[in-house]
Amino acid sequence: MIIDTASECTVYQLMKCWFENKLSVLVIDGEFTDDEMRQAFESIHTEYIDLAGLYKSKQFELLTQINHIETKVNRVTLSIDLQRRFLEVFDVPCIAAITFFKEYGYNIYWDSTHPDKLAFLSALNKIEQRIKLQKLQLKEKKDELINLEKNKIEKNNTVIQSRQEFIKTLNALNKYGFDVKKNETTVEELALMINDWQKDISQNNKPKK
Repeated sequence: MIIDTASECTVYQLMKCWFENKLSVLVIDGEFTDDEMRQAFESIHTEYIDLAGLYKSKQFELLTQINHIETKVNRVTLSIDLQRRFLEVFDVPCIAAITFFKEYGYNIYWDSTHPDKLAFLSALNKIEQRIKLQKLQLKEKKDELINLEKNKIEKNNTVIQSRQEFIKTLNALNKYGFDVKKNETTVEELALMINDWQKDISQNNKPKK
């Protein structure tokens, strides 16, 4: 007999399998091959991810990051183009729009008493180079989201946590008022605690009307 469901597996057994690759802790009696033990663990792990809502949480995190980076890249790129056009047509930048760059952490200014077009264009070029790095980061996040979706469809494990991250989650749950006992709490119970915890946090972070 082997444990292959989240309702039968304890948090301790999950950690032994997940982080130490000691799959034999799932065996109650009898003999099982490495592949059979691996399949049992993957079944438990997949159930844990689904019940805890970790896939949706990771998906939301990536979508939020992509939206933030994409908005920044598009707005800053348009602003750079605007300033270059103003310089070309009027010999001065669009003064009112210069402060926009500071919103995204870019320092650029125009000295009207000692105007220097070349210095201003050089500053725009530096910002543009930094935006190129943001574009690379944007591509990485989009690729990560695509792989997450692909693995979900193919029913591969889609959420990766380190041992330290997992322990931090357990500690956070206990501080929040949940009672997680590694040798007693089942993976099913843990997953539902995480799901409730995330919903509570999400609800509390909603802006009040």
